[in-house]
Amino acid sequence: MVIKMEKVRLFFIAVMIFYGCTTESVTEITKNIPNVPDENEIVMIEGMKITAATFNGTITITAEKGLKRSYTWEGATRSVIMGPRKVRWFGSMGIYYPGPGNHWTEHNGISRGVVQEGQQHFATSEDALVWLKSPSRRDCIYRNDGLVVCYSKNLPRRQINVDVWQIYIGGKTVSKYQEYYQDKDGYYKEWDKRFDKIYYVGGKKPKRISGSQDEKIKIEFSSVDKIH
Repeated sequence: MVIKMEKVRLFFIAVMIFYGCTTESVTEITKNIPNVPDENEIVMIEGMKITAATFNGTITITAEKGLKRSYTWEGATRSVIMGPRKVRWFGSMGIYYPGPGNHWTEHNGISRGVVQEGQQHFATSEDALVWLKSPSRRDCIYRNDGLVVCYSKNLPRRQINVDVWQIYIGGKTVSKYQEYYQDKDGYYKEWDKRFDKIYYVGGKKPKRISGSQDEKIKIEFSSVDKIH
């Protein structure tokens, strides 16, 4: 009986190691997921699910506990623990995951995700539309209320790219966090002052944006399981 119980114990340890749990239980790891810092500008709240029928297929993004986000495409779901941005980067003071290595179990040729979520602040709806129509956002769709989902696949790199943005218009409060870039020595330096660009927060969601596709982006809210 002792030998049998030892085999069972070793089996569960092997399972935990396989899933990256090592000596912690799944419940303990779930409890240890960091919360989103107050200074980060996010889009989703816990239990929120966004499903977008994009040009490149359907993607579902689920906000779970804290910094955890899950991505569902072509019948599979994969998750990451996002990192909070420390400085504003291309307008975003949100959260992101850069997809180091092949960090997911492969599904339909995909084994990594490069993902981000955040807010984008503009003075006018016209400025927002210019941003939306730039070539770098050709894989994005958006709603009249400024919710944006971008989804694409890069099979040679075995990755999906997913962005979730919320546009705000007409902010009046100068953000504490302005645009920075990282120089060749690794130091963060302000850059947008060269273009007299200042980010203002506290704006409102737009009511109408030309070219919107409201029917292709759906939002649901549900309870989040204790263990994922």
